[in-house]
Amino acid sequence: MDERKVRILDVFSRSGFPRETGGAVWKVECHLALSGLEDMPVKVRLYLEGEEDVLAAEARLVLSPDKKQKVYLEHVVAAPRLWTVEDPVLHPVRLEVSDHMDRPLVDKTFVHGFRQVEILDTEIRCNGRSIRLHGIRMDNATRGRADSLLPLCKRLGVDTVVADARTGKEIAGLCDRLGLWLLPLVQEEGDVKALRSHPCVLAYHGVGSGREALWSLDNTRLFFAEGWGDLDPYGELAMDAQELDPEREPAKQELFHRFQKLRVEPGEGLVGRRFEVQVTNGYVWTDLSAFEGRYAWLEDGVLLEEGALELPDAGPGETVRVSHGLPSPPLDPAKEYHVNYRLYRRSAPEEENRELAGAFQLLAAERGGALEDRNQVREAVSAWEELALADRQNTIEILAETFFLEISKKTGDITSLLYDHKEHLQEPHRLQMPRGGEAREVKVCGTENHGHRATIELERKYRGCAKGVKTTYTVHTDGSVSVRHGGVLKDPKDRVLARIRFHQPMRALEYFGRQPQAGPELSIQREDPKEMAEVREKRTQVRWVAAIGWDAQGMRLEALEGRSMEVETEADDTVLVGQEQGRDPATGAWEMAYRISKI
Repeated sequence: MDERKVRILDVFSRSGFPRETGGAVWKVECHLALSGLEDMPVKVRLYLEGEEDVLAAEARLVLSPDKKQKVYLEHVVAAPRLWTVEDPVLHPVRLEVSDHMDRPLVDKTFVHGFRQVEILDTEIRCNGRSIRLHGIRMDNATRGRADSLLPLCKRLGVDTVVADARTGKEIAGLCDRLGLWLLPLVQEEGDVKALRSHPCVLAYHGVGSGREALWSLDNTRLFFAEGWGDLDPYGELAMDAQELDPEREPAKQELFHRFQKLRVEPGEGLVGRRFEVQVTNGYVWTDLSAFEGRYAWLEDGVLLEEGALELPDAGPGETVRVSHGLPSPPLDPAKEYHVNYRLYRRSAPEEENRELAGAFQLLAAERGGALEDRNQVREAVSAWEELALADRQNTIEILAETFFLEISKKTGDITSLLYDHKEHLQEPHRLQMPRGGEAREVKVCGTENHGHRATIELERKYRGCAKGVKTTYTVHTDGSVSVRHGGVLKDPKDRVLARIRFHQPMRALEYFGRQPQAGPELSIQREDPKEMAEVREKRTQVRWVAAIGWDAQGMRLEALEGRSMEVETEADDTVLVGQEQGRDPATGAWEMAYRISKI
């Protein structure tokens, strides 16, 4: 009985594109070992698997007992489908070892992605095309968390993951399949050997004196020796993925805004009888001609007109101007008009390939019902439940099947806000006015309901205000509530704050803005609200703030009209919001505008 046994210890699969071959040169380095007492002649064959397996390369050698031996296989592929983050093509491969009579001894299956990465000055190229990295960090992550989180990040436009060695080895196969670049930290030989055959691995980061030895195991990759700060010329890392909840938290909304592949932004606005915007193609490989788009005009949340959006051909990274028609006059100056955009891949169903949902708000001017360009970027107005408005003795209610808003006629405050039959306010949402006290007098100036959008206008008198404070509450088609306050303070140095305390204790406060003493930089921040309350320092230049409970749900406040907010917290989980650009220190005039939504 032959007790000799062959083992495949390691496989290193890589490819290059030398000009003289006119195709891809695929090289596989295989490490074998034999246990037993006698030498054994073997054949090593490399197959590309498919409907019919194709023999790509073959080698013969004699294995000696208890000795590691290498065998090199090489094959030229004339025109392989390439691996990219947009189209991560993986080719199934089988490595088979047999004896001299072609009896199989051992085999190993894996996948190979054909791609070539090179660095030129401050530019990284993959298969000859320049790439820009949009990445997140993921350290100490479990495979289960990666399985739920990485597909979400991919949909949001993230194309790069920075990870520690253990996490990198866990998620490399998933990154191969999803089309995500992986930048792992490597500390020992086993780290490099486990990762070097994965096409997703773009570069290594090594630490300690053994960096050169590690790089010698795979000199086909970039190697950053000083840290991931070296990556700054090639892209940006947005945040730590551990802070991103794949279900609810609003950080994913910020990722979407930062990394969406196609962007619609304000252009010239109204140009004659056309409305013009800018469309930026953020893809690396895909031309804008691969997409089609539609625009839709809405009047107070109700579809008015829609049509096809003519997209010119634009290459990766290019920005082009796109224009389309205006809604037919006459338009009602008392109503809000929005234009929404949807862009889709031509090659797949719309529901699965909606690339962007963007909108701009416009108002009809008094003169002839023409449009007045406000160029205000807004989240998409989507179909929602039909609203009902009830004017009762002491309250005004706006309600739908899964939504309820109650406003007190005595104070003018929001006293109840329910989503999915769940109360989200611990106490009334009210203004904190100078010299204290509630409103002395409340007057309901008007209510409107357009089915998918409802408005309540109030006027209140406070001791610290020279004139009445005008407040408008608007429930929008996406279920959010915009709040606008305005008045004139008796003392221009006074400050008005909005107080909101949510129904459950806060686990974290997340915002996009600036920490105290943090310099001019704005970024996503996540803090403990209790610690914030102890410090009693304002967070400034805040664009949005989200209070997140222990069940990962909560509320989000977003400044409107391009303004920013100041944010503070109190020990009882109350969030205080003040408008930064809404005060006139000379006259005492002030105004606040923000939107409340559920997360």
